Amino acid sequence: METLFKKYFGIILFFAAIIFVLRWIKQNEKEQIEQNKGISIAQIEHIGRRNRLYYRFLYDKKWYTGSERGGRSISKNDYFKVEFDKSNPSTSNLILSEQSLNPMDLVEDGIEIQGRVEKIMFPSKTHLDLYVNYQYLNENYSVRTRMHKDSLPCGTVADCNNAKITFKISPYFPDLNSFYYDSYDRSELRKKLNERFKK
Repeated sequence: METLFKKYFGIILFFAAIIFVLRWIKQNEKEQIEQNKGISIAQIEHIGRRNRLYYRFLYDKKWYTGSERGGRSISKNDYFKVEFDKSNPSTSNLILSEQSLNPMDLVEDGIEIQGRVEKIMFPSKTHLDLYVNYQYLNENYSVRTRMHKDSLPCGTVADCNNAKITFKISPYFPDLNSFYYDSYDRSELRKKLNERFKK
């Protein structure tokens, strides 16, 4: 037994040292964040093995990424608050103790922006699809929204061709916008989100 212990003592000591160093690093990161804390919104981009969450967030016009262990109830494209060190935003922690955020609320609390109608399609006699391009922080985005032909934000169908129109986006994630969620053919998506977040 003593011989067996001596044989594996070095291995045990090695893994114990790794655990100690990892815990020290994590504690040091928490202290850094507390000293210079910023809060933003993060999107879960990918879930790896053992529920490892990979996320991104926007701060000071730049994208940052991070990862940490999460729960089984979390899904790709969920949104959570994230705390980070403003002097080094790559040091961050998801706030998983709070409920994930409704993306429609992120849009509702967002900002107005102008986009341009690049194309119009006619999927039915009563509705049409507007393809809108817009720019935010020097990045290009596009969205398709379906509307009734009598309730167009730009007036008549002829008026909408190449027109500038105003809508809302989330400054945390500019690809989240009111045109997407208000689209006539996304009523089921709105219903599911409202049920999930009890709105």
